Amino acid sequence: MTDLNLTREERALAEALTRDAYDRSTLLGYYASVLVPVLLFAAYGIAKRDVLAVAIALVGLLIPVGWRIARELAMVSTYRSLAQKIVAHERTTSQ
Repeated sequence: MTDLNLTREERALAEALTRDAYDRSTLLGYYASVLVPVLLFAAYGIAKRDVLAVAIALVGLLIPVGWRIARELAMVSTYRSLAQKIVAHERTTSQ
């Protein structure tokens, strides 16, 4: 088997993706912990016709979503580079 010549970032990403930290229950638990309180607060704001509470709930949703989008955008080049190396490796070893 040939070496994929992975960078430190690519190796860290591949190792993180292979760990059990990324199973569905963990991700669902994370998103539920972020969404449920904010949605409850928004429902309270709607029920009480409190525009400020609804605005706070919206900001409460935008912060974690914005953070997640920023993290994903920062990792796009690493994902692409890792995938290109794996595909190139598979092409050379399958011939």
